[in-house]
Amino acid sequence: MINKTSKKKKGIQIGNFIVTFDTGNLKAVKITSVAENWNVRYREDNILYAWILNELKTEEGREVLHLAFACWFAASNGIPDDTFLEDVVQAYTRSIERMKEGVKRLSEEEDQELLDKMKSDFGSPKPTTDNTH
Repeated sequence: MINKTSKKKKGIQIGNFIVTFDTGNLKAVKITSVAENWNVRYREDNILYAWILNELKTEEGREVLHLAFACWFAASNGIPDDTFLEDVVQAYTRSIERMKEGVKRLSEEEDQELLDKMKSDFGSPKPTTDNTH
């Protein structure tokens, strides 16, 4: 039931939210509440655009999206107090820390080896005489 087509608008209904796509110079995904009293839009140059498209592919992903949309809705419509805002910032900070833990960092030696390999494979960059940068 979390995944149906809206009768009001063409789009994918996920819980109390409808996902639609805008086309134009830049594509965008728009999430609107069923009551049409709230929306958020992400252009294709925003990482959330690709994330939402990917999560739409599976039922499990749509459940994750439903939770994300509900959180965004609640955070943007709640009456913020100091404690609430601190909690939001702390949750965001913990999220960023989890993402950083998942990223493999190169050691100085690994970085230098990679640079040396690229230089041998592709040659050293040629200096530019264009000073317009």
